[in-house]
Parts: sequence; C-alpha cells; structure tokens
Amino acid sequence: MNSSILVLLVGYNPLPNLVVAKYFLEKMDTIWLFHTRETIKQANNIKAILIQQKVKTLCINSTNAVAIDNSIRTWFSSYTNNPLLPTLHLNYTGGTQIMGIQAYQSLKKLFNLNFSYSYLDGRICHLFSSTFNCKSDDLREEVHVPFKDLCQLHGLGSGDNGDSFRYPNVVEWLKSIYNDSTKNEIIEKVEVTIPNTQLSKKFDLVLVRGYQLVVIAGLHSRGNHRRLLKHECFETLFYAKQVGGDEAKAVVVTDLNGGELESPSGEIWKLSDLEAELNRDTG
Repeated sequence: MNSSILVLLVGYNPLPNLVVAKYFLEKMDTIWLFHTRETIKQANNIKAILIQQKVKTLCINSTNAVAIDNSIRTWFSSYTNNPLLPTLHLNYTGGTQIMGIQAYQSLKKLFNLNFSYSYLDGRICHLFSSTFNCKSDDLREEVHVPFKDLCQLHGLGSGDNGDSFRYPNVVEWLKSIYNDSTKNEIIEKVEVTIPNTQLSKKFDLVLVRGYQLVVIAGLHSRGNHRRLLKHECFETLFYAKQVGGDEAKAVVVTDLNGGELESPSGEIWKLSDLEAELNRDTG
C-alpha cells in the first residue's frame, strides 16, 4: 500500500499550517514542514503540538528557486526511488511566493499523478483542494485548536488573571450558541504572558471557535473618554492577533449610555463613529 505525505510551507503565521496538519493528520503517514532560517521557531512550535513521530522538518532557501529545487530533490529522492511511489499533498498556504511556486513545480515533477495540492482561505475558513475539485466545509467545524495550543504555537504563556468578567450575560449568551460543540471553547479570566519580558495582557473572555480566536474585553466607559476607549480596542486586537494569528478577532463590550462618547472639548461621538474609525485604521 502506498504511503502518504503532507508538505506544509511554514510562514510567520503558523496557525494555518497547524490547522491543515490537524485536518489531514489521520490520513497522512508523514508530515514535512518546509521552513526557512527565519521561521524555524514556528516549525518547531508546530512540531511540538503534533504527533512528533510523524513530523519532519526541512530548512530551505526562501528566495532562490534553484536552491529550493535542489533541497527537495535531495531529501525526497528516497521516496521517488521506491517502487511504491507515495502520494504527496502540498498545502501552499504559508511560506513565500517563491517557496510556493518552486515547491509545487518540483514536487509535481517528482510525484506526477500521485501529487495533489490545496490552499486554506483564511477569510472564509475553507480549504480549496485539487482532490475536492471545490472547497471543503468550514474547517472551524472540523478542526479544534485549544487555547493553550494557540499560546504554545505563538510562543506565549497563559494563566488565570484572577479578575471577574463585568458582563456575565455575555458569557451566558456565548455558551447558549457555542457550547454545543466539542470544537468550541469558552474560557473566562485569562492572562497571556510573553516569556522573558514583563509584557502581559488580561483577557476577560476568550472564545475559540474551532481554531479561530475571538477575544472579548469588558470595558467601563470611564467618563466616555473616546481616546482611552480607542486605545483599549487597539490593544485588545493587538494581543488577540499575537495569540490567534491573522485569523483572530476582538470584541469590546462597554456600558456606554445611548452609545455616545463625549470628548474633553464637548464634542459628541457616536459609538458607530468609533467603530468606523477602528475599521479604517485596522484595515
């Protein structure tokens, strides 16, 4: 029986690689992580979370197509010399553009009809694959990455922050929607720490929907000071992406009366104006 190989191109955001690896984990005999000198930490973090016996790593050049081709031919010659040629699936979501193009060309030439490929679209959480001839189901319903693994993946620590969430009705509302699946996780009072630094951030409430992190912060209006509230929003989103990668979202719950903010000069801002400003500034 032919063995099966999964190849992942590791970039600075390792979450798509981990999601794809978990999705294919039971179907693959070996998982190869192609990384560069700059992304070796991300590759090692992925390997530490997965079944390590299945995972191999290969450091390749991120910009030189000839060097990438030589590395692939050198390390994969043992597979192609085998009478029972393995099947190989390349997921090219991560890595540089040159890595993706050259890995595709080199592996397709080596494995021919036993070669397939896919791409994870982070915007809609679907996998587009040559073997499906279309997109997969929503991978947030198929793959779960626990919060502790999200922290480990990005080299962060986590623990209880000791505070209580100001809006318990929000917790109950989330549980009524997302607690019916083993792929979802709701955690209150979490503190995320960056090792070897004094930096940390307290999260009031965390929702992991499959693998997508949503951080929820409960803020008092503190005198309706728009600048302070905007700063809190930016900080919450920044730390959410530190833990959950580019796919992470942030939600700020506040107790503003009538959804209005008053600046020190007396200017009235609606909460919808602040939301529009945040969307513009964060893209």
